[in-house]
Amino acid sequence: MLACCASPFMMGSAAAEYPMCRPFISIVHIMIVMRIVILSLLLAVVAQSATATDCYPDWSDAAPIVHREKLATVEALSAGAAAHMPGDIVRTTLCVENGIFVYRLLVREAGGRLVNHTVDARQPFAR
Repeated sequence: MLACCASPFMMGSAAAEYPMCRPFISIVHIMIVMRIVILSLLLAVVAQSATATDCYPDWSDAAPIVHREKLATVEALSAGAAAHMPGDIVRTTLCVENGIFVYRLLVREAGGRLVNHTVDARQPFAR
């Protein structure tokens, strides 16, 4: 399988002493390296998706989840927000962060400034 070096500088017994005088890469070596690279990429994707945030910006998708998971409704969220934070909710987005449902709120404060808040979707303003 391994051939001796065919260099004109190595003749006779010298070539026999150094059968690995040139690199030898087989298909098997290439396949092993490719598998390692592919597995590394897959692990990176899995690690990223484990920490990634999934959001449901469309309430036609989010509403059944709110009902199924018994999360706080948007009405309850609005009432709680009025009591616990200044301003009005402009946008509410249901998200999953690290396996926990949260609401991402965009709130317009009295001066017109927009502020982001994240609250637990099960008990938004529990302290």
